[in-house]
Amino acid sequence: MSAPPFAEAASALRNILSRAPKRFANAEALSALENGWQSVYSNSCNGANIDDRKALCTGITSVLAVLPPDQWASSLTTLANPTIECIEILLKSINENRTTADKSKTEERVTRMGEEICVLASAIRTFHTVAKKQPNSSSEQAKTPLLSLLHRVWPSIALIAKTLSTQEVVISSLSEFLLIVISLNDDGKDTGLLKEASEIAITIMDFASQRHAQCHVMPIMEFVEEMVETFGHLAEAQVRTSSPSVIAVEVNQQIHAIVEHLLRKVFHVVQEQSGDENVDALPGFFAVCRACIRRCPSLFFILTITPESTEKICSASFNAARLSVASREFDVIRSTLLYLNEAFLFTTAAAKSVTSVQDNKNTAVLQCMEAVNLYRAELVTTLVHKSCGVFPREVLDPVGTLLHSILKNTPIDLAEDICTQALQADSFRLGDEAKRVTLSVLGKAVQNLIAPSLIMDLLDDLWTIHQNDQIGAMGGDTVLSFTKKYC
Repeated sequence: MSAPPFAEAASALRNILSRAPKRFANAEALSALENGWQSVYSNSCNGANIDDRKALCTGITSVLAVLPPDQWASSLTTLANPTIECIEILLKSINENRTTADKSKTEERVTRMGEEICVLASAIRTFHTVAKKQPNSSSEQAKTPLLSLLHRVWPSIALIAKTLSTQEVVISSLSEFLLIVISLNDDGKDTGLLKEASEIAITIMDFASQRHAQCHVMPIMEFVEEMVETFGHLAEAQVRTSSPSVIAVEVNQQIHAIVEHLLRKVFHVVQEQSGDENVDALPGFFAVCRACIRRCPSLFFILTITPESTEKICSASFNAARLSVASREFDVIRSTLLYLNEAFLFTTAAAKSVTSVQDNKNTAVLQCMEAVNLYRAELVTTLVHKSCGVFPREVLDPVGTLLHSILKNTPIDLAEDICTQALQADSFRLGDEAKRVTLSVLGKAVQNLIAPSLIMDLLDDLWTIHQNDQIGAMGGDTVLSFTKKYC
């Protein structure tokens, strides 16, 4: 099925403008582009959907970004005015008619408003990306004209978060917009704007924490994850550095406070939600935890659930992961496996550098080791048991990676006991010889003599064979082939 004519035209124009923006950086072309963009927001142009508007906006913004810097502010304002005005009008209409308006019309307005937020985010992202690459320009110079757009639309964004955060389309669009704030401030210097963005994310998560609220938080979890990935090292420096410079102290303290607040709020959301909402939140939560281990492990492993609590978020997250491995939801299982693997890899690498428990980093390592050791045997048993035909086949590779990471970080005697016990379960139905061969392969993983890929192959074969309900304890040709392959 071919694309509508307007969609094809918008896509073609975006490609032309983006590939040769300087050819259109003249008064005549700019006037035509301005008129065309204005027409998208007129009643006579109802064929432009969200993708069409984003395509047009991206192309036009590419042209504006190659103009002389003294023209950036005025040209961006002209481009953004129709979009911002549309957001403001829709928001006013939604809030004024919330109790009286037709529900379907309200949903249409909310959807359109979310789309316009995404269009504005695309404009800001494209302009900053192109403008900072221009000769005699910089990221800071390219950011300056964008700040006025952010300040103008920010009251509407904040109000949308406070009043419409139960709407999935709103959460998705706000998350995309907040991610732009991170990209504009990836040096961490403008902590005021980052704090305001984080407060909007927290407002949305507060809605999600209400048990009666149907609030899908995965998009906003992505914002928190990106915050940690981008600024986690600054929060980590605040925890670990004993004598930083005065400027570093101020920036790091502010970033530390922002990240700390976001992490506690994310945990609270997961703690409060249940059922389908929890299934939606858990993959994002574990992705945030993975980012913490990579970027701010010391902070993550000492951070308590609340300032007054003694319970650590990391311990609670490991317990949640232990339970989530048994989930039936693919996204939950996969995110859990990736998080646990990150934790075991961290302890394996970092344990070698532990010298004194007085050091914050070493304290974090020791606490992580304590947490993973608590669930080591249970995890191995669960991974082996569920690889016998229970796990979704698509997660067997991360299962094999995690199992390899656990075993190579386990003392030989303990690993042998754990693996032997794991293979005693009734779920393993291939007989004693296959059990011996499997135990031998796992033993090689303990000694780090094999790559994770061999464990993946082993688990894939176990899973495939166990799909046959008729297989007996003594097995057959398939089991015989299995034992020969891994003997």
